[in-house]
Amino acid sequence: MARSRASAPRRTATTRERLAAASGLMLAAALVLVPAGAASAHDYLVSTDPAADSTVSTPIDQVDLTFNDAVLDFADSTRLQVTGPDGGSTHFETACATVANTEVSAPIALGEAGEYTVVWRIVSSDGHAVSDTYSFRYEPADGTTAAEGSSSGPDCGEAAEAPSDSAPSTGPGSDSYLLIGTAVVIALVAAVTFGIIILRRPRDEDGEE
Repeated sequence: MARSRASAPRRTATTRERLAAASGLMLAAALVLVPAGAASAHDYLVSTDPAADSTVSTPIDQVDLTFNDAVLDFADSTRLQVTGPDGGSTHFETACATVANTEVSAPIALGEAGEYTVVWRIVSSDGHAVSDTYSFRYEPADGTTAAEGSSSGPDCGEAAEAPSDSAPSTGPGSDSYLLIGTAVVIALVAAVTFGIIILRRPRDEDGEE
């Protein structure tokens, strides 16, 4: 009887140690797997100036795009084009896009009032090309000088095209959420399985009866 009373605290302590070990495994797995899933997502557009679907009432001389991570800048890899309300046949960017860390910019000179479309393409920090478009309206005051624009814009290499397979412009891609969710589920299943195996081990392995 005395031996049984003496061994009780030991059994309690051992159970707690096993639960702590299972929790530690779950945390370690989550820390390893979740960042790996998140890192696979393409860069995405955080903000624009002018903003998407906004109305600009004063002349502006530049379009600015801000991304969530540093944009890779290779020769002819970045495009930023601004076309006007005539169906996109006239360009109003006056020079090629420039990259400064997470910022992509291009100078512009807008023409007549109407809807303008911004077409952009970058190389994401994961090495993949990402592209998208957005629009804003230009409603200048009467008498504001209108730029003529050009039929092709500045010569910046191969022209950017409207995206057919691009990352969302306002947040992480859905593929990143899927990978993160899968990693978390794997971590939880591994932790629970490990905990069950440990807790069901024969007590005599710890010198208990």
